Amino acid sequence: MRLLDSETLEFKVFNESCLPRYAILSHTWGDDEVSYEDMLWLQKLESIPENIRSNPLYRFILSTSGNFPCSQEAITERAGYAKIVETSKLTRDLNIKWFWLDTCCTIQTHHRRQCPTK
Repeated sequence: MRLLDSETLEFKVFNESCLPRYAILSHTWGDDEVSYEDMLWLQKLESIPENIRSNPLYRFILSTSGNFPCSQEAITERAGYAKIVETSKLTRDLNIKWFWLDTCCTIQTHHRRQCPTK
C-alpha cells in the first residue's frame, strides 16, 4: 500500500502485512486535483538544488518544453495540493505519521491532465 509521509509528503510503499497506523481522506474530486504522477514529479523537482531551480534559464526550459510535466508552481498552486497539505497537517495533529489520500495515492492514467499554460 502506498502512503504519504505527513512530514515530508514523500511516498512509501508498505507490505499489507505490516502497515503502520495511517489516516485516510476520501473526498469529492474537483477539477484541480493532484495525481500520483504529479506528486512523483514534484518530489523529483524538489530534489533539484535550489540554486538550479531558481535559475531563470532552468525555469524557462521547464515551462516551455513539452518533455517535462508541470512546473512546481503549477502543481502546488492547485486546490488539490492544498487538500494534501491540509491532510498532512491534520494527520500530524493526530500524531499519525502516514496518510492515504485517494487522489494522489492511486494511479489514475485515465485522469491525466495537461498543465495550464500561462
